[in-house]
Amino acid sequence: MNLRRLAADSNLQAGSLYNYFNNKDEFLSIVVCDIMTELLDTLKESLAPLKEPEERLQKFVEIMVLWHTKRRMEAVVSQAEIRSLSKGQYRELTGMRKEFELILRSIVDDGVNEGVFHIDDSKITVIMILNMLTSIASWYKPSGRLTVSELVVQYIEVVFHILDHRSERLKSAD
Repeated sequence: MNLRRLAADSNLQAGSLYNYFNNKDEFLSIVVCDIMTELLDTLKESLAPLKEPEERLQKFVEIMVLWHTKRRMEAVVSQAEIRSLSKGQYRELTGMRKEFELILRSIVDDGVNEGVFHIDDSKITVIMILNMLTSIASWYKPSGRLTVSELVVQYIEVVFHILDHRSERLKSAD
């Protein structure tokens, strides 16, 4: 996409966009980094009051599924255009991606330490789960056979299965 097309699609003059952005690279960086910051902030805020690894994991998966289904376009652009960022912007974005990994890894490691998750390699498992969650944006369609709520439930079940969840704590809380 170029800024002229974006301006036309937004019913603006191309020159008007340049009042806010110097070039397409700057615009892309702001869009991508703002998206990631918003999602990270939502995750941190939502997870902060939760103590049990199962609760935190369920909330993490729920937020990721909801966000990647409702904000599909932004997520796809963010994933596809990372290669177009400058080196500095790329480092910033990959740093934010690392934060997602660290948040999920903390949840998984806490669950392993408490004996409710049973996996051999938390690092690779976390990467697999994150890839599974972020890929939703590339295939999900609102007109598909599952509602977003049904998709959330299915993803939670799959992630708990991947982690070989062995606790009745979460089930008894319902």
